[in-house]
Amino acid sequence: MVHETNLQHLIEAPHLAPTLLLGAALGGLIRYLLHTWLGPYKGTLTANITASLILGTQTTPPETYTTFLTNEQFYQQLTTHFFIATGLCVALSTWSTLARETGDLIRNHQAKQATTYLATTITLSLLAYHLATTITLSLLAYHLGSILSLNS
Repeated sequence: MVHETNLQHLIEAPHLAPTLLLGAALGGLIRYLLHTWLGPYKGTLTANITASLILGTQTTPPETYTTFLTNEQFYQQLTTHFFIATGLCVALSTWSTLARETGDLIRNHQAKQATTYLATTITLSLLAYHLATTITLSLLAYHLGSILSLNS
């Protein structure tokens, strides 16, 4: 079982900074490649949807699930979360570029395209996040059911 006093120790852990930097480097590289391969608007849309989908897999498990983890497993889970959610997804998603591209469309008197682009990005990103969260929580519930049946 994980004790809450260990959370502060983990946050101060020296391995988190390099973990975060590696995740951010990977996310930035993927975003750059998507923008290069797909162009400005499709690349940004794809990056934001992909980041939202990946972020949805990082849903915090229910308290009942984390109580079955050892401290080492809990630290591994949080380190992975820092790498994926805080590093990779933050660098991969590009909401500032979305804002700039939307502003460019508006300045070029393409308000309808700007509205469609913004609404499509937000809607698809939220749907991707929701889908990944739903699947992740379902898998965790299934796994928790397996653990509980083994302990019965």
